[in-house]
Amino acid sequence: MLKSLITTVSLVFISVSIIAQTDEINISASFAQSIELRISGNSSISFTFSTLSDYEVGKIGNASFEVASSTSFEVSASFTPFTNENGDQLDLINLAYCIAVEDGRAGEAGIRWNFGTPDYPMFDLTSNANWSHTYTGVFVASQTEKTILTPGSSGNAGEFEENRFLIQIRLGTINDHADMGGRLSLLDQNIPPGIYTCTMTLTAIPSIT
Repeated sequence: MLKSLITTVSLVFISVSIIAQTDEINISASFAQSIELRISGNSSISFTFSTLSDYEVGKIGNASFEVASSTSFEVSASFTPFTNENGDQLDLINLAYCIAVEDGRAGEAGIRWNFGTPDYPMFDLTSNANWSHTYTGVFVASQTEKTILTPGSSGNAGEFEENRFLIQIRLGTINDHADMGGRLSLLDQNIPPGIYTCTMTLTAIPSIT
């Protein structure tokens, strides 16, 4: 008698469940304000008064500055006393200055930048190649800081080439003193001889507006 051998094979299916794991990366960024002001031309201006005409008419010189900033900014100016080697002092009212902008950028007034409020209207406009003569007026030198540049409605953050300005320095210029409260000309002030020096400091700070 034949016997049949029956082999039973049981298949067991094991279900493996994989559970997803997550983690996080925290990202932070710190934004520090960056402002750099530099004198870009004629950091030293010298005047020589040797004739009566020099004393009567005065002298004009030019310097320029530029600012690179990550934020809107304003610029102020202040002066040290104007003294000679003997301690004689020349009244800072004899020293005035005004601002101009490069050709082609005059239309930015009120948009990218505004000049500060001058002490007196502008007189005796002197030509400077490559600069647009849109002076707003004359600032009188002072030991107290005066704001000479503020941002316009769109802000003035940008590179150096976007924020380049000329400062015209005016010492004893006749048309200035004639309209600044009757100031005497240098000739009428009996100024002791000597080399008089002072320092103009320009400061750029973030705008608070």
